[in-house]
Amino acid sequence: MIFPRQQLYKVNFLGFIADYIKKIFFKDSQEDYKIAKLSFQKKFKDEYNLENVIPTTAGRVAFYYSVKYSVNKEKNKIIVCPFTIFDMINMIELAGGKPIFVDSEPGKTSINIDEFNKIISSRSDVAAILITHYHTLDKNFYKVKKICGELNIKIIEDCAIALGSKKNFYDSDYVFFSFGIFKFISTFIGGALYVKSKNERNLINLELDRRDIIKPSDYTIFFFKALKFKIVLNKFFFNIFVFPILKFGYNRDIKLIKNLVKNDPKPFSRKKLDGYMKKRLSPFQMREFLRQHKNLQKNKVKRFENYLFYFNNLQNLKNISIPDSPDKISDCYLTFPILTTKKNFFLSHLINSGHDVSEYFYRNCSNLEIFKKYQSTNLNNINSVSENVLLLPCYPNISKKYMLELVNKIKIIDQLNF
Repeated sequence: MIFPRQQLYKVNFLGFIADYIKKIFFKDSQEDYKIAKLSFQKKFKDEYNLENVIPTTAGRVAFYYSVKYSVNKEKNKIIVCPFTIFDMINMIELAGGKPIFVDSEPGKTSINIDEFNKIISSRSDVAAILITHYHTLDKNFYKVKKICGELNIKIIEDCAIALGSKKNFYDSDYVFFSFGIFKFISTFIGGALYVKSKNERNLINLELDRRDIIKPSDYTIFFFKALKFKIVLNKFFFNIFVFPILKFGYNRDIKLIKNLVKNDPKPFSRKKLDGYMKKRLSPFQMREFLRQHKNLQKNKVKRFENYLFYFNNLQNLKNISIPDSPDKISDCYLTFPILTTKKNFFLSHLINSGHDVSEYFYRNCSNLEIFKKYQSTNLNNINSVSENVLLLPCYPNISKKYMLELVNKIKIIDQLNF
């Protein structure tokens, strides 16, 4: 049995259909929205000590507001590691900011402190820095935070794939989360934003309160996208139909086939916010967040065990670099990334031996033509990570037997002559 590289968590397809039918006849009332929002906010307060979190229709929308309320005429630059989804850079532009790309530490995804210091020492127009937490939290977060506090630079934390972490979030200026299709909690689309400043929080709420509540018809495209992946990643369908096609595509380098399993295969420059981005999260979606949150920590424990299994069994290989030891409390272990300059060799052997792994985490957005005007030549570390990473699946229901087979195969490949 071949396990797919990714899985969807408990996406509620039937709930969406029921809500769609309901909204044909009845609109969400303001009272229903208020009750759902209060329960939503209470959960964030109880679990993460975050006051009055604002529900949004996407994580990137929450980021948009973070940038919008960070920048001004004198300070409009946002420092960001370009190892992210391309739409994050679009959000910076649409919110009135301009990105400055910063490199990572060698072989890591954490912000490079030396490069960060070089940027801020030569300019006074930096409004904020986006710190993205990946499979593990950024190891230099508190170093960066200390410097930003001294220079009045705001901290924006991207916790799109870090929901469930027990890190202290409440002292950052902005913290945002995502509930998209492949997130640990999925409401098809959706997000949340914590804003430290009470005044800014009130202004954002006032702006959002003038918006319509999103209807299922506004995000039907995401329902069908999730349904597509649900079918494609079904273990039996995947083994019988999908993996043979993927194997064929990888062996012949057919981009059309390889892009089928990419979340964002076609980057584009966004000129305006989509319609759904200008609306409020629905009561159904907020209730879905609460329902699925019950399984969040249980799933995190299983992912930690899987991550630790890879960590313990892939030590001291000749051609493989692995991440630092995990933090059971703070990290969320979306996947287990390995780095190898022999990526194509490993990928080819793994695919042909019946092991599905991903060659794609995020792209280096600084290399995209649409963001050419922001390009920097001094991003060697994150470029290396982007080009040399392979991702091993960590999701809760992957079998230990399959993981052991995968680990043993990697060890065998590591001993081959390149």
